[in-house]
Amino acid sequence: MKITKDTTVCISLAKNAGNFGTTIYNHVFDLCGLDFLYKSFSTEDLHDAIKGATALGIRGISITMPYKTEVLSYVDECSPEVLATNAANTIVNDGSNLIAYNTDADSTRILLLEQKDKFDQLFILGKGGFSKAVQYSARGIFSKVKIITRKNWDTLQDIESGLVFNCTPVEGLGQLFSENNKICFIDADVKTSTGKRMAVLQAARQFELYTGKKFLTDYVLENLENILEGK
Repeated sequence: MKITKDTTVCISLAKNAGNFGTTIYNHVFDLCGLDFLYKSFSTEDLHDAIKGATALGIRGISITMPYKTEVLSYVDECSPEVLATNAANTIVNDGSNLIAYNTDADSTRILLLEQKDKFDQLFILGKGGFSKAVQYSARGIFSKVKIITRKNWDTLQDIESGLVFNCTPVEGLGQLFSENNKICFIDADVKTSTGKRMAVLQAARQFELYTGKKFLTDYVLENLENILEGK
């Protein structure tokens, strides 16, 4: 990858940055021959980070926890799914006009559609930005949706069947349902298999918004572990 003054830069902003997006995006940029660079950043000051990114002409800004709602205070336009969820994970800088999208809604809808004929009830764990995307995606797919938060967390033990979607940072919850074949557990944690898949699917939509090109979705999913290991 040759970086020049004309290289288009995309970034991610999080309280605690990770390497997943940086590794995936730069790998695909290189394969597609695109003069793009992706870098993740940790920040405690989202407002100044967005202001700086805009001033520097950063093309795309991925937003992760806990900033998916706060970021709406700093954008100029919102897509329909952002207006519906009050959360965004993707900002496109179009000539200093910041447009907010929620590509989590795209990825979660794909997984929900895969399960719609198997279950009639959806349990969503958590009420944060990712949970809002799942709730939005579930419209028209699941008629029975229950949100489980700290206030009713003890009701987890009462679930006998259905699709359980973990949108919290709590790890290991899948073990609670591992012996029940009437329950399908989907975890948004990027360290899990379902979380990694959703991360790739939402990145595919982000990639298209940033570059106007198609993402190599099938290739990335098939070779994900090797890509993450730098092979």
